[in-house]
Parts: sequence; structure tokens; C-alpha cells
Amino acid sequence: MWIRGRSLRPGRTDDEDEFQLDLSKDYAENIRDILINICKKQGTTSERRRLSYLNAFVKIITKCEHDYSKLGLTADEILFCLRPSLLHDTTQVRSGGLRALRYMLCTKQEATTCIKIQYPLLVARSMDLVTGNDNERVQALRVVRRLLCLDPAQFPVSLARSLVAIASGPPEDHLMNLCLAALSELCVLNPHLLITVGGVTTILRSLTNVRSARMAEALVGALLYLQNRPDTRRRAALSL
Repeated sequence: MWIRGRSLRPGRTDDEDEFQLDLSKDYAENIRDILINICKKQGTTSERRRLSYLNAFVKIITKCEHDYSKLGLTADEILFCLRPSLLHDTTQVRSGGLRALRYMLCTKQEATTCIKIQYPLLVARSMDLVTGNDNERVQALRVVRRLLCLDPAQFPVSLARSLVAIASGPPEDHLMNLCLAALSELCVLNPHLLITVGGVTTILRSLTNVRSARMAEALVGALLYLQNRPDTRRRAALSL
């Protein structure tokens, strides 16, 4: 009687949703199979399998050490193929897409391409979403910090404003301290952009609410850095 109410039709097993790399194929064949499935229309592939493709993509990129001659594709072509993952309806797939994007970004040229094809707008969208699952927002913030380290001079204004908005938000936001840390990095790497987006005011206001002594030290150090440079002292208009 225990079987009553259960469907007798064969269902999809977890193994069917897991994509395994075919070791008999070279990197180029595997990466093409993965990207073709990542770019498929939403609804044609299960969420679990799409995540499996994204994880396999990270494995291949790591193993080939970003040698695109082994993949038969350019970095630009691969970055174009990853974009649909950041537009998916589910936060898990978007998180996987952001993780794959972060592993793709290893040089200034890749960061420039990423900015050129409007990835920052999608990353900012993921940072601003409040879905109850912070994993997507954390992955987006990791992409932000990677872009900042690779090409601080061309760091997008949209991402800088997102950092300021979250750092100025309610203390309950788990990303607030992480965004304050990113603003401290931005202060050193591109101080003029920080001043332009109002980051100085955000850091000053946050000093009264920060509970961590190390975080307070980092924020004060960022402000002193601005005060110490003649080219930023006047623009920042600090009164310490």
C-alpha cells in the first residue's frame, strides 16, 4: 500500500541533470558543447543541468589556464555566450553565471571587454536584488572587486554607485561591510571616481556605525589617503 499515490512514470534522476566532461574530447569540443547549452532558450534545460554546465565551464577554464588557443574561441566570444546566464529567472543560475564570469576575468583586456559589452549593468542588477539568497549578491560583489583590481581606471560608474547605495543602506544588510571594504579599495585605486559618486560622505557616515575596529581603521586610512594627496584634498573637502 505504500506505493499508493506515487507516480509510476519514470522521473528525471539527479544523474540525468549532471553534466560530465567527456575526457575523450579536447578542450575545444567540450567548451563548445557547454556554451551551446548555456545559450539555449530558458525552459529547454533544467536549472540543475544548466548549473552543471556552468561548473564544468569553470573547470575547463581553470585547467587550460586561459589559453584560448586550446579552446578555439576568443575571450570576447566566450564572454558573449555567458551573458544569458545573468538574465536567467532563478537566482541559482545567475549566481553560477557570475561565478563563471569571475573566473573568466584574469587580464585587463578581458575586463575591458566585459565593460564594453555591458556586463556591469547585469552585475549591478544582481547586487541590488533582495531575494533572500545573498549568494548571488556575494558573487556579484566578487566580480566587482575583480574588475576593480584588473582595471581601476576604467571601473564603471554604475558599479561604484551600487557600492555606495548598499553601503549607505540599513545595517541589517549583510553586504554593507563588504561594500565599505570595496569603497576603501576604490579610494586607493581610483580616488576621483570615489569622490564623484559620493563615496566620501558614505565612508564618513559609516564610521559612527562600524563595530569592527579593523574596518574603522581601514575607513580612516582611506580618508587620510585622500587628505594626504594634493589632487584629492580639495575635491574631497574633508574636515577631519
